[in-house]
Amino acid sequence: MTYKDEILRLMTQPEQPNALYYHCSAVIDPEKGLQWSVQTQWCGYADERPRREIRKGCLYHGEAQRNWLHEAGYPALLINDELDLKYFYLLGGNALILQELAEKRFAHHIEPTVCLRESGGLGFASADSLSKTQLQHAPTKTVRMEVLTRDGRRCQICGRSPAYYVDVELHVHHAIPWGKGGMTEVQNLITLCKTCHDGLEPHCDMDLVNLLHEKYPNVAFTYLEDIKRYQAWIKSQMEAVT
Repeated sequence: MTYKDEILRLMTQPEQPNALYYHCSAVIDPEKGLQWSVQTQWCGYADERPRREIRKGCLYHGEAQRNWLHEAGYPALLINDELDLKYFYLLGGNALILQELAEKRFAHHIEPTVCLRESGGLGFASADSLSKTQLQHAPTKTVRMEVLTRDGRRCQICGRSPAYYVDVELHVHHAIPWGKGGMTEVQNLITLCKTCHDGLEPHCDMDLVNLLHEKYPNVAFTYLEDIKRYQAWIKSQMEAVT
C-alpha cells in the first residue's frame, strides 16, 4: 500500500463500534512554532481570581466530526490504532483519535486544566503554557509601548492623540477583558483614550476584538499553510537523523 493509499484509508475508514474520539490538531504557527491542540469543553471555574475557565478534552462521534470538518474544508484523519497515529505525526492537521489511544498518549492535553481565551477570541490556551507577563493584569512597559506604537499613539475608537489634544490620556485596554480570561499580550491589547475607555459598554466590545483580529490573523485562518509548515518541519527532522 502506498503512502497516498494510507492517507486515503485514514480519511475514509470507519470508526470503531460504540467508540468516541478526541479532535486533535498539529500545525506550526509562524510566530508560535509547533502547536498541538485538542478541542475542549467547559467543565467549571477555578477558585482563584480572576475567574478562569477549567476545560477538558471533548469527545465526538468520529465519522460525524470528520465529515463535518471535511465539509468545512478541513480534512481530518480517523485514528484507530498506533500505526494510524504514526501517520498523523507525519501529516499533521486534524485527526479524530480513538478515546483510549488519546488518553494513553496525550493525557496531559485532555485532562481538566485552567485556560485563558486565545487573543482574537478563538480557542483557549492552558494557563500552564503561558508566561507570567501574559497572566498578569498590567502589561509590562515594553508591551505597553509596543501597543502604543502599533496604534500610532492614538485612540482606536475616536482617533484622538495627545500630540494634537492636550486633554487626551491614553490607556492600553484588554479587548477580551482580563477578568474574563483575556491574556495580557499585544494581540489582545488596544489603545483607547480615557474618555472612550471609561464609556466602553459592554467592556468586551467585539468591534475592538475584530479590529485586533485584522492585525493578528488567528491560526484558524492560516490553517492550510500551517499544516504545510508542520509537514516541512517533520521532513527536516527526518532528514536530520538519516
